[in-house]
Amino acid sequence: MSRSSFTSESGSATAEFMILVPWLMALVGLALGLFKLGLTELELTSQAHQIARLVSRTDSLQVPSEFEKSEYDIEILELDGKVCATVTAPALPAARARACSPSLGR
Repeated sequence: MSRSSFTSESGSATAEFMILVPWLMALVGLALGLFKLGLTELELTSQAHQIARLVSRTDSLQVPSEFEKSEYDIEILELDGKVCATVTAPALPAARARACSPSLGR
């Protein structure tokens, strides 16, 4: 073999690209996962606020009928004259939101 066959840079860009692709795919996957987590947090917060407002206007601490079939776990408490709703995503236990509303119906 000649010395020039070892010093040729032909194909080196392809090799570098093939090393870089899995890292780029992992980075994109991580970004999409964090985006989904952010959307879930927003949805949990929105549901917690809605539930707290609805329950604060009623006489019972029951989950409102429109949220009974929710994919999230819902807990309702009365604390210091406020109705608080905690909504948790079962698939993501760290994803949880709590909202409180003044108790108007009691």
